[in-house]
Amino acid sequence: MTTVVYVSYTGALEPLGQSQVIAYLRGLTRRGVRFVLVTFEKPTDLARPLAREQRGRELQAAGIAWQPLLYRSGLAGKLRNLAAGSYAAWRAARRENAVLFHARSHMAAAMAALARLLHGGRLVFDLRGEIADEYADIGHWTRGGWRYRATRALERCLVERADGLVVLSERLAARVGRRRRPPAVVIPCCVDREVFRPDGPVAADGLPEGRPLLVYAGSVGTWYLLPEMLALARLAARECGAHFLLLSRADPAAIADAAAGAGLDPAHVTCRAADYADVPRYLRRATAGVAFIRPVPSKTGSSPTKIAEYLACGVPVIANAGVGDLEDFVEAEGVGVLVRDFGQEELARAARFVAESVHDRAALRRRCLEVAARRFDLIEVGVARYGRLYEELGAR
Repeated sequence: MTTVVYVSYTGALEPLGQSQVIAYLRGLTRRGVRFVLVTFEKPTDLARPLAREQRGRELQAAGIAWQPLLYRSGLAGKLRNLAAGSYAAWRAARRENAVLFHARSHMAAAMAALARLLHGGRLVFDLRGEIADEYADIGHWTRGGWRYRATRALERCLVERADGLVVLSERLAARVGRRRRPPAVVIPCCVDREVFRPDGPVAADGLPEGRPLLVYAGSVGTWYLLPEMLALARLAARECGAHFLLLSRADPAAIADAAAGAGLDPAHVTCRAADYADVPRYLRRATAGVAFIRPVPSKTGSSPTKIAEYLACGVPVIANAGVGDLEDFVEAEGVGVLVRDFGQEELARAARFVAESVHDRAALRRRCLEVAARRFDLIEVGVARYGRLYEELGAR
């Protein structure tokens, strides 16, 4: 059995680690690949020993060896992370005679590249986005600053030297394709359709009955535009009495204040933290799912996980242009609305879609499920494409 050392800067105890790391590894393990998973866990997650023990048992049962490392913040902490991750990846590769390193994100790829210098083997770089440009687009870095230049240089080096490159969108594949051969493999953020499915328990706790439900799942702030989503919720409440549910760990009091500031009655908003396994219960109740993301150039390389989760539960999406490959299918395949800007006219169009979705529920749901199956299925799209790439690189 071939062994792959998988290095992830996202922790296995985080929801994203569960949906976008572990789920893929389980599928690939069934295809005959053995994994050593090296992850960086936040101190707050490691402070939950029962959760750590349960995740360890789950991974062991799946045949995945897990090496959790402590994530440290700050520049000095990142250097310590780099050293610890490189050593752990090299030691695992030597012990298991691994033939391939798979690295998720820039820092993990730097660790895997250093381990490969000592051990040999091949490297898959899972480029989750153009990190330097994302930091510049959000205003944290300047494009002439040393952090930006150093990160861009690291990215170029990893893109050019990786044996396999994975990206999230066709648009990013086209950009990086000019810098390497063979071309990048496009694997969007996929969804486990056994977990996120249209049938099953539906949440009913404390949510208003008989009214359309607009849902947003995930963190707010930075990339995700809460004021714009609240503005849409206000129009949808006026249009059809829609209630807005945020599945987020944000402070409910802060959300209520933001809603009032946006002219939305806080009684029309619910903010609720939900575990990963509980999210589908709420999505099955939804009329539409919203995801407004800052439309900066670097975001054309992204693939929002929540979009795939909405569609897999039969929920149409309201999103904005300028993000990943959404313009290729949202309106073109009749599974939602893609606003061109956040002006009153476009938001009003999206609010009318919420109202109209109530009457077109069955046909809309069928289209959503078909798109989810064809574009975002974890096994048929994600695992299948990773499996072919592994085979091309000698990991069988």
